[in-house]
Amino acid sequence: MKNVLIIPLVIFGLVVVVNATPILNETAPNTYTDTFPNGSSYGWYTNSGNYLGTFQGNDTLNFLDQVEVNLQSVGITTDLTQATVSYTTTNETDGNILGTYTGPDGGDVPEALQSRTGTWTALPAPTTTIEIYSVKAGNYYSLYQLVPGPQATGSWSTYDMWQWGQDNNINGIGGNGGLEISHFSGFNPNNNAVPEPTTMLLFGTGLIGLTGIIRKKRK
Repeated sequence: MKNVLIIPLVIFGLVVVVNATPILNETAPNTYTDTFPNGSSYGWYTNSGNYLGTFQGNDTLNFLDQVEVNLQSVGITTDLTQATVSYTTTNETDGNILGTYTGPDGGDVPEALQSRTGTWTALPAPTTTIEIYSVKAGNYYSLYQLVPGPQATGSWSTYDMWQWGQDNNINGIGGNGGLEISHFSGFNPNNNAVPEPTTMLLFGTGLIGLTGIIRKKRK
């Protein structure tokens, strides 16, 4: 029976799912992470991912190659697959949900229900995760990486794109009115990619070491 211990240990490492709580923008009474120049709150939530940059273009399935190029420009080299996600738009003053959208690209938000922040969930829940996501508004999108690893839920905001527009004087991106989302997209590295030789060597060495420990215990 001891010989089969390798299998559950390896499988166990593959099924860990992290459910991140959406991050509120207000960290204390009247204290906010993301603010307008006058100090007022940008929105109800802030991003749960690390901001990688803002890029011009589209982030949908037909443009994955360009998304990969943009990731490479910030030091992340990977082949992507697009995930199915559900996301909400929320009222900026009370967090009430305005709408929920689902699809490979999250679905475009009707103008009347657009907002600056909201939450997201990878589907099918609760066992699915995403590692990278994008927030699209107008002709630009911002990319984020989830750290320390893939997560099943989180929050989004257009704040970083808006701030980038402010800093670079981009027409239609900055301004005092904030920036409302067009759609949300989630991505994962392509699991069908051939592992690098170094990765396979480390994995094999680990299994050999584990097997040696088990055999030593049997003696």
